[in-house]
Amino acid sequence: MGHKEAGEQMQELAIIAHQGAGGGQGGKVLEETLAALNKRQIAPKVYISTYAGHSELLAQQLAQEPFIAVIGGDGTLHEVVASLAGQSQPPAILYLPAGRGNDFARAWQAKRSLTEALDQCQAGSRCQVPILRLQDQVSGQISYGINSLGIGFDAMVNQQSKALRLGRLLAKWHLGKLSYLVAVFASLPKLEAFEVSLSLDNQSPQLVSDCYLFSVLKNPYMGGGIRLDNLGQASNPEISIMAFHSIKARHLPGLIWRVLVSHKQDQSPQVSRWTGQKLDLAIKQAILGQVDGEVQEAAPRQLTVDWLTYPFILAEPWLLGAFSRIMVEV
Repeated sequence: MGHKEAGEQMQELAIIAHQGAGGGQGGKVLEETLAALNKRQIAPKVYISTYAGHSELLAQQLAQEPFIAVIGGDGTLHEVVASLAGQSQPPAILYLPAGRGNDFARAWQAKRSLTEALDQCQAGSRCQVPILRLQDQVSGQISYGINSLGIGFDAMVNQQSKALRLGRLLAKWHLGKLSYLVAVFASLPKLEAFEVSLSLDNQSPQLVSDCYLFSVLKNPYMGGGIRLDNLGQASNPEISIMAFHSIKARHLPGLIWRVLVSHKQDQSPQVSRWTGQKLDLAIKQAILGQVDGEVQEAAPRQLTVDWLTYPFILAEPWLLGAFSRIMVEV
């Protein structure tokens, strides 16, 4: 069964909305969207996401739509994309950010006016946005990420930020970065080192010992605006890999300063960075992980990570330079 035709004039629009996203911001964005659609005589088909994993199920039901508007944060968007990315012709996503972190929107300049967003949707133009593809080398299972895969400290921080009452309050007050910092300091006493074997683009494996944070990124931002990869751009046609290692207590103040203030962490002896098209990694220890902020249980890992593209409806200025060749007009 194929897609419905988008047509010259959009007459209806499927919407997946997480009303509680961003401390209730999702509900406000939904109200504004419905009012704007009414003025354009476009009939909305609204599906409300109410629990973890619900957006993924809703997206599967809407797989034949030409467009899906997604209202929520990075977690909601992650569920929708992860559900649809394996299809040959997935629906294009019109993303209306309403979360606490909004790292995807920050990287892709998706925060434009609702009028502009709907204009782009009605025009039918799509652009192909790179996302992560992760394959478990043991089970063969494939999953996807819109922002990043993190193993170690950042997964612990994500877990803490959701558990700490102060962190939740700060996030509700739209102080996402401060919320993340509270979780960072709460997690420092629990730092755990591990060893990573990595092979980039089928080269000989190399070992990173005494590693505390290992990240594979398609988006330089994490934690509600913290630029972990200070040299990366989301539009680069490659993945970035960063390892924070050999960290002693005396290194922490300078390292935190480089990440949060000077944005020169690549110059730190405790940070290694690589770029490429495909990564094979193996971690024998049971370590926490996260994909797009969604924490995964502590486990050994054998993964292959590369990237593919997914159709989005976004503003155009960032489509300059090397990445412009993968823009597609429909």
